[in-house]
Amino acid sequence: SVEAYVKHFTSLLEMEYEAEREAVVERVHKRSPSQLQADGVGFVGLAAEFDRESGRVTLWSDTSRLPYLSEISRGRTVLLSTVHGGVDVDDATKTISGEVESITDHILISTQYERLPGAGGSAAWHQATQYRIDLGPNIIAYKRIDRMLDELQRCLGVDQAKSARNSIEKLNTNKNLEGLLLPGAPLANALYADISESSAAASKWDPLQRPKPNPQADVSKAARESDIGASRYAARGPVPAEARGARLNASQRQAAQLVLDKRRRFSLIQGPPGTGKTTTAVAIICGWLRLGRGPILASSFSNRGTDNLAAGLHALGVRVLRMGLCPADKPYSLDARLQESGARRGDKGMQVITQNIDVVAATCIGCGMGPLDKLKFPYIVIDEAAQVIEPAVILPLGKGAVQAVMVGDQCQLPATVLSQDAQKGGLDISMFDRLLSMGMEVQMLTEQYRMHPRIAAFASWRFYRDLLRSGVKEADRQRPA
Repeated sequence: SVEAYVKHFTSLLEMEYEAEREAVVERVHKRSPSQLQADGVGFVGLAAEFDRESGRVTLWSDTSRLPYLSEISRGRTVLLSTVHGGVDVDDATKTISGEVESITDHILISTQYERLPGAGGSAAWHQATQYRIDLGPNIIAYKRIDRMLDELQRCLGVDQAKSARNSIEKLNTNKNLEGLLLPGAPLANALYADISESSAAASKWDPLQRPKPNPQADVSKAARESDIGASRYAARGPVPAEARGARLNASQRQAAQLVLDKRRRFSLIQGPPGTGKTTTAVAIICGWLRLGRGPILASSFSNRGTDNLAAGLHALGVRVLRMGLCPADKPYSLDARLQESGARRGDKGMQVITQNIDVVAATCIGCGMGPLDKLKFPYIVIDEAAQVIEPAVILPLGKGAVQAVMVGDQCQLPATVLSQDAQKGGLDISMFDRLLSMGMEVQMLTEQYRMHPRIAAFASWRFYRDLLRSGVKEADRQRPA
């Protein structure tokens, strides 16, 4: 049931956040500033400049060159505090959290502008001349996921949502969940059923021990449902001709056809290393636009993966907006799109720029940011899907998906989970992996272009049931001199 599903993940997320929080508290209180810097997890003694309009904070060192901080990189969550006031994870008047947007000779942090110190802020913030940053728990991610799980639990099922009988039912009807995740929909029923049992089945890491795809499994039947029901979409920008994109090999072409021609409601595409997962995802997005399907949400686990999707689409002329952490000089960044349209940040600015955008690109966690709350995306691609915890995938899927594609590889790195108790409960199992363990059909990309053929042959035998082939020759991968 939906209630059991939400309860399962809410409990695991609480365990994980507490483990992450305890690790941060212990670190900032037991290590000296020099130890924090040496370990790459913090720096004490920074000057700061605050931009309340954008919610950005610029940090730099007046006394020395900013050191290399191995654990504080673009996209990571950091805590910003005054040196005098110290770090208090639970007190927003002393410590605010944000995401690292860029690091050069200074650190640029993006945070919620209402959290920045202002006229009503504490005296410590106003009088401070020095600040510190510390690697922090990802409270932003937890809050966004928790909000979506709460919406999911309160959402009415398919039959009820069609005719809300009173004001309470109307309040609980979430229009963005009218697609794949709506309780009562065939795929949702399969997804929410027996969450503990299916998570345990997916915990067997060896791919050769897992069952092969079963076309008769409930989840496979639901995923093949082809009556998508979305209205035709008129693209707002150029639609790239098929010849403009990368030339797809046979397995990539077959994967795209399952989505575009057979109109599968939900598709899993497994891509071993170097098989062109992002290339295939971009081809599917362009195919959707050619067929009058949109608007589209392109998501990924990491900022780098999301950047690759946005850059690949932009190179083909697609009108794409990269939300979240994106350098302002990129032509598809929010700053660039606002400048292009003459709009300012805020709801009205988003309304203006999205009228000329066909694809929004954001990380899975980024899909839960406020500016996207009022937007709906019937068509969704999620790259790096095997690396992200399942409740985080609910964020993009909960944006009104009626047709979705997950691209990933359960044989590569799984999601990172700190709490051992949360791991035992299956929080490190991705939705991609869990659906495979339930017998869902998957299309595998079978031609790799990265590894030496001999290395690829071992990987094919050990992890991919001898299905992986090499598109490069041994002569193309010579040993370094």
